[in-house]
Formats: sequence, C-alpha cells, structure tokens
Amino acid sequence: MASHLVAVKMQISAIVASISNFCQAAVHVAFVGYKDHCDGNDHIDVLPFTTDVAYFERFVRAVPAKGGGDVPEDVLGGLLAAVTQLTWPHNSTNVLFHIGDAPPHGRQFYGGRDSFPDGHENDKPLSVLFGLLHALDIQYNFGHMTGCTTEMETLFQSMCHECAVPMAVFNVADHVNIAPSVVSGVTMSSRSSSVSSAKPGRNNVVDVAPPPPVPQYQRRTISFSPHVPDWSTLEVLKGTVVSYMPPVDVDAIVAGTLDTLVRPIKLRVAPQPFAFGSERMVYYAQEYYKHSRISSVPSSKSTSSCASWTDVADEFETTSGDAAFDYQVEAMVAKSFVYGGEASAMLGGKPEGCRYMKAMECQTAASFLARLFNHEAKPRHKICFLHAKVVRVPTTIADSYVYYGWEKHFESATSSTITPLLKLTNNLGYVCDDESMADVVDVAAAFSHWTWHVTKGKLMVVDLQGQRTSKGLVLTDPAVHCVDLERFNSGTNLGVRGMDAFFQSHQCNTICNALQVSTP
Repeated sequence: MASHLVAVKMQISAIVASISNFCQAAVHVAFVGYKDHCDGNDHIDVLPFTTDVAYFERFVRAVPAKGGGDVPEDVLGGLLAAVTQLTWPHNSTNVLFHIGDAPPHGRQFYGGRDSFPDGHENDKPLSVLFGLLHALDIQYNFGHMTGCTTEMETLFQSMCHECAVPMAVFNVADHVNIAPSVVSGVTMSSRSSSVSSAKPGRNNVVDVAPPPPVPQYQRRTISFSPHVPDWSTLEVLKGTVVSYMPPVDVDAIVAGTLDTLVRPIKLRVAPQPFAFGSERMVYYAQEYYKHSRISSVPSSKSTSSCASWTDVADEFETTSGDAAFDYQVEAMVAKSFVYGGEASAMLGGKPEGCRYMKAMECQTAASFLARLFNHEAKPRHKICFLHAKVVRVPTTIADSYVYYGWEKHFESATSSTITPLLKLTNNLGYVCDDESMADVVDVAAAFSHWTWHVTKGKLMVVDLQGQRTSKGLVLTDPAVHCVDLERFNSGTNLGVRGMDAFFQSHQCNTICNALQVSTP
C-alpha cells in the first residue's frame, strides 16, 4: 500500500489538471486514510476538501502505510468517515475513489484470519453507508489491488444496486494506473451528471429537439480467476467471427465505410475473467481452426460499422460435422464490456453487437494509421495494434447471442525484450511520466498528434497501452476521439473536448517536429 500512497501524492497534480481541463471547473480534493482498530482511536486520517494540491501532497506524504495485525482493516470506518466527516457540496460531480488492498472485518467479506469475524461493534450496515452515498449524490469507484477484496467488491456492488449508487471498479494493482483510473471515473460521472442536468424540468419550455436517449448500462456481476482453466472441461462453442478489412485510405476511416470479413469459428472461453479495466473484462480463450477448411466471406457492400455486423452475420451459416478432424489451437483473449444493458439487450442483436463493432472500429482505424505513421516517421519503436475481431456465439435463447471482442493473447513478459503491460497515455491528456519509458512515450504522443493532423482534425487515436517488444510497441484497446460522437466506442470518444485535453498536456517532441504536424 505504501507505493500506492506515494503514487497518489506524485500523480495528484496531473489528476487535478486533467479533470479541470475536461470539466472546465474548479476541482476540490480530500483524503481519508484508514488502518485497523488495533492501531488506536486515531487510526483514521481525514483531510477536508481543498483546492490546495501542494497541501494535499504534504498531508498524504505524512500518512504512514503501516499497522494492522490481521488482513482485514477498518474499511467500513473509513467509508463512514468519508461520508460523515467530509463536507460534500450540492449540485456538483461528487466521486469517491477508494483504493484498498484489504477487506472489512466479517466472515461475509473474508474467510481467512480475522480478529473480528462477526464484524466490529462500531461497523455500520452497508445499507446505511451506501444510503448516505446515495443521499449525498456520490459515485463510488473502487481501485482493485488484490484478490482479498473480491468478496467485498461483490457485496458492495449488490448494495450499490439496491441503493442506486453508481459504482465502477478499476484495476490499480500497478500504481501507474491510478491517475488514468481516477480521471476516467470522474469524467464518467461528469458526463452522467451533465446528461441528468440537461433534462428539462416539468415546467420548462424547450424549443429544441431533445437529444437521443442515452443507453443505460449496469455493471455486470464479476468474479475473477487468475488461472488458465482446464480446457478439457469446457465445451467447444460454435459461432461466427467478423473483422474489418484494412481501410483503403484515411478518407475511408474518416467516413466510416469499411468492408467486413465473416467466417465460422470454434472456440472455448474461460468462465471467469482474469483481468479487467474501466471498460472491459478479459477472459482466457482458445480458437480452434484448420487453415485449409476456413474461408473468409466478405460482405456484399460497404456499410457503416453497426449495420455490417447484423447484415453480414445474419446471412451467414456456421458449419458443423468437423469432430473427426484435428484442429490447431491458438491462445486468444475474449473481451466483454464491464457495463451491459438489460438482459434482452445484452443477449440480443443490434444494440449489443453495435457496441462491439464500434470498439473494433477503434482498433482497425488505429492499426491502419499506425502503419502510415511508421512509414512516414520511421520511429525507433514502431507501433502496431493487435488484430481485433468480434465473435458472436448463439445462446439457448432463440435469436439471442453472446458477444466478445477477440484478439491474440499478449506474449508473457519472460525476457528482457518484452515488458509487462504499459499504460502510456489515456483519453484525457494523461501521459506516463516514468523517465525510463520516455523514448516510447514520445513515440506514442507523436503518433496521437499525427493522427489528428493527418485526418485534418476529424479524429485522434489516444489511450495507448500494451507491450514494448524487440519489434516495437504492440498495443491494444485504444480510444478514438472523433468530431462525430456517435462513432467508435461512445464511452471513450470524448470528441473535440478529448482532443483539447490531449493538447493541454502535450509538448511537441523531435518526432512531431520532423513530421511538421500542425497544431490547433
């Protein structure tokens, strides 16, 4: 936990700057730190809301990350302090970001050694704590660090649902993810608040057409397993997989007219995800195929991304009767959205399928632009993106499907030529400040700037993350800001505001200068 406290102190300035640039409003920060009951009556530290970032840094620096005899800590006492000892303003975007590596006391939260297995006498019921969060209009975000908090997260999610408290979970096991996670959590809440405040009141007269309805998504119940499953115990599924053909030029990306390829697929998917981010969960998966027995069927026409899935896949028949053949196996990952709609939409046709097509469109556009960038810039670290596809698997319910994003599994970081997963930038101006990564961060930032330049300000590829290998940067799950907010993944496409946030923190480097890219 000590390294995460240091990271909060080091990253708070960048966090506040990013949020302020996006929301165009003053940002107030507060801090509540908790340890365990055995650490004395003063085991909770509270810093009231302030706009003085330097004061916040000094306060957090002085908080010791030590104490506690068993694994659980006074989590519920910390939450109580956050809602009762802090003065939360009205008519504001209020977000509580909770980073924790230990569960509360009580058997329902943790099955290991616990000094208070029945809970502590001062613990307030979850209904009271989350009822207060609802009354104060606070969104609750949790930063997941270890598996010790999995049961707690599940119970908190259930109570948030009962109390109508928005909740999101972010993976901050690597402290470099703290800043982008906090910024994403606040901006998600800000967008939601903006939509709510824009709704006309009963007595208001509105002389313009109302905006289209905003999809209402709920966080899906998640339980995790870090282990690769015993594949022999899992059913081989049959479905269809769709991918975009490489765009012919930049204009095709800007216009959104991309052809598709569809083919049958046999696959296995782990029952539980092994990782997650703010947008999607990731499952171990396998693809079974024979090169000589699979043909790709292109779509009959060039269409928009949403229509292409339903138009092509509904006409395609999967094959069967191949049980006697040996199939090659490839390690893959399947990705599903953390937030889903109602059950019928999650399993249905166009609404859910379109979300996956939009996400795939992000990666297709980014991949094509990366190839052009490598050709023009000839960077020391070339950029490439994993080939993204979308899988549709029929369920036992008539005319309903499960969808997955589909990619090759990243190579394991087992040598000095492959790094662990890196978060280089996000979609709100965050830039990795690790000096050891400065050379690859420069390439990533220049690439984002160049995508804006080459598309004449129509779009920008951001949120760059992946691995550095001996061949260059292998990236996945980018975001694309576009002047058309209905394009790409609408959850991460922040349009011109997102582009402005990039330029607020961007400083042109030697690659930008060599490419002679324009600026706003």
